[in-house]
Amino acid sequence: MRSFSRRITVVSIACLVLTGALPAAAAETSNAGVALVPAGTVVEDDLYAGAITVIVAGRIDGDLVAAAAERVVIDGEVAGSVTALAREVVVNGRVGGALRVATGSLTLNGAVDGDIVGTGLSLALAEGSSVGGEVLVYARRLAARGSITGFLR
Repeated sequence: MRSFSRRITVVSIACLVLTGALPAAAAETSNAGVALVPAGTVVEDDLYAGAITVIVAGRIDGDLVAAAAERVVIDGEVAGSVTALAREVVVNGRVGGALRVATGSLTLNGAVDGDIVGTGLSLALAEGSSVGGEVLVYARRLAARGSITGFLR
């Protein structure tokens, strides 16, 4: 068992190192206590953010890749896809592509035009929320009160 966990650790570290070594052509990056895209601000490219909290109140024309110790909150709009790793992910605004998450809690109050793929303890699609694609999640608690165009798996 110890050998297996060691292999998983080595593979995980290798993946992180390799992905960090890949070039991110003309992308925006942030590494702070709070990574914030204020309302009225437009990021015209992809945004890679690592912080305690990541808040998008403005608009990102590309993709968002976020790793947060606490929360990722999207109150504004992400034109592309969102990949997030955080204790809590909240989407009050709009995601134009897919939403991929590993989180303790995902709450969707807004819209995701593509698919949702994720894992977490709880997933809540609030009344009035919408998913334009499929929802593929592994969660302990699931509350789906919004609309889903595709399948819920």
